[in-house]
Amino acid sequence: MRAAWPLLAAFVGLAGAPARADLYASCDGETHHPGLACRAGECAPDATSKAVFELWRETARALAGLDEKAFGEHVEVSKVQRQAGPLYDWVRIEAVFVAGWARVRLAASVNLGAFPHKQAPTQAELQRAVQQAVRPVEWKDAARTLAVLPVERLQQGAGKCGVARLDWCHVSLSRGHLDVRGIGAERGDNRCPTANGDLNTGEVECGVTACRVF
Repeated sequence: MRAAWPLLAAFVGLAGAPARADLYASCDGETHHPGLACRAGECAPDATSKAVFELWRETARALAGLDEKAFGEHVEVSKVQRQAGPLYDWVRIEAVFVAGWARVRLAASVNLGAFPHKQAPTQAELQRAVQQAVRPVEWKDAARTLAVLPVERLQQGAGKCGVARLDWCHVSLSRGHLDVRGIGAERGDNRCPTANGDLNTGEVECGVTACRVF
């Protein structure tokens, strides 16, 4: 697997695979189901935020390899917010990437520079700020991830690792793959089994990690 294993202590000892309809019901933070009310940036609070949103959408869409229609079908925008001041001017965009039953929360914080501005940011300055904020490692080749395997297949693989439940709240999108992770109950000596699954290939890699960090 490509990424290093993070400690997910909250999932130690959880039992039972999640039901499909309840995969995201217990997730903290922003919703995994924002809907389409802000698909075209309708929730942007002002013209500058809307311009930033449009540049973000075009940048992410090009990296993902999706046309306009497909991007609209697979990306639900949660919010577009602007915080101008006291020191810097920020536009934050939060969205959910949708591939079948899988949903991935993504965000970009666009720094428009020191506030107050001596003059309004130019289009070129907005473009540079957006390019710096969008993470290519997340969006690159996202079009390759649209076909996902059933939840049950990933959970079965995790079970063979000794992991009762995968962390569906934190599915990650990276380098054209969707990954999910989980951690099982302690086996002794502060060692917990881990599972790292690829939603697109069905591959599940087993491992061991420290259950607690002292």
